[in-house]
Amino acid sequence: MRNDTTRMLVNRAWFDNSNETRERSGSASRPFGGIEHTNEYLDLVGSCHGFVATAR
Repeated sequence: MRNDTTRMLVNRAWFDNSNETRERSGSASRPFGGIEHTNEYLDLVGSCHGFVATAR
């Protein structure tokens, strides 16, 4: 995406969706450590993407 505003809005929507999914799943995902690690990885990648997008 070349448009910075669009990129940031997509990134924000991705974070919001991830947070909503995590809140809905609650403690149900705890027995499955891989799911929790996947969400943390996606959050990390999203944070890095947001940092790079704003650093330009």
